[in-house]
Amino acid sequence: MAAYMKDHFAFFGIPSPERRLAQREALGDWTAPTADALAAFARGCWAQDEREFQYAKTDPDAVRTFVADHADDLSGLSKREALKHL
Repeated sequence: MAAYMKDHFAFFGIPSPERRLAQREALGDWTAPTADALAAFARGCWAQDEREFQYAKTDPDAVRTFVADHADDLSGLSKREALKHL
């Protein structure tokens, strides 16, 4: 894994399926976060050194679910930007 990352990032080495399961378990009760809480979560994850934290804030399944659940509250531009690189 270190060779794959080319020593650019610190990481825990957790495979994606296990990481996604841990994320779901950790965030399972967080059903309706506010925009401020989501922004704070994303910034907090991005500030961590380990790559898995950065993946947590950009998990494609979680982004798709969030956009679908909040489609009426998001502008067209917000939806396009959220889904553009998944």
